[in-house]
Amino acid sequence: MGYRFTDLTTACQDDWRAYIEHDFVCQLGNATLPEASFRHYLKQDYLFLIHFARAYALAAYKSPPWQIYAKPMKV
Repeated sequence: MGYRFTDLTTACQDDWRAYIEHDFVCQLGNATLPEASFRHYLKQDYLFLIHFARAYALAAYKSPPWQIYAKPMKV
């Protein structure tokens, strides 16, 4: 059985509230976030995405060829 979004947010309600009510998130949503903070966020996100893409590409490179998943498995 899979989890629904509401199951997960209910299970960690205090953490979820802290996340969605954080000053940064509220200011970003209200368009009142200082430009310097937004620029810093963009730079950090850019760096994260570069490294994430590299890690993802490395995992794909090291994984077995996709053709092995297309063949029926003998059980």
